[in-house]
Amino acid sequence: MLLVGLVPEQEVSRIQIGAAVDGLLLNGQRVTGTVTFLSAAADSVSRSYRIEVEVDPSDQTIREGITTEILVDADEVMAHRIPSSALTLDDNGDIGVKLIEVGNTVAFRKVNIVGDDTNQLNPGIWVTGLQGAVTLVTVGQEIVFPGQTVGANFEWDQ
Repeated sequence: MLLVGLVPEQEVSRIQIGAAVDGLLLNGQRVTGTVTFLSAAADSVSRSYRIEVEVDPSDQTIREGITTEILVDADEVMAHRIPSSALTLDDNGDIGVKLIEVGNTVAFRKVNIVGDDTNQLNPGIWVTGLQGAVTLVTVGQEIVFPGQTVGANFEWDQ
């Protein structure tokens, strides 16, 4: 049985033939496999690369055509999981987040999105570019600016 998908051009260099894969089927079932094919050329429209993952052929419960999220073991990176609503743009159009640093000063940090979490009860995205623990501005990030001193409120009702 094969899982077939597309890898964005930003990520293709991190994937190798033989890499271990976890697959999460839309019905909640998990499968494991190995990358057996990675296209050498990108699709001319999507700029993505075809990937094929071989899973245990004896598992007859997998139906052809079922949607599967494919998670490939790739280079390990330090990443933070944040709400996607925390993303903002700076004046140059760079994607990033606003943080509160020492002295309650707002700072902008450019980030790279490296993954997403599709958990519908607690969704988020994975970003790189932040160091260690950070205090993220999650409310009002569009009305504060780098260098501004703010009063952070950590007591809110849920």
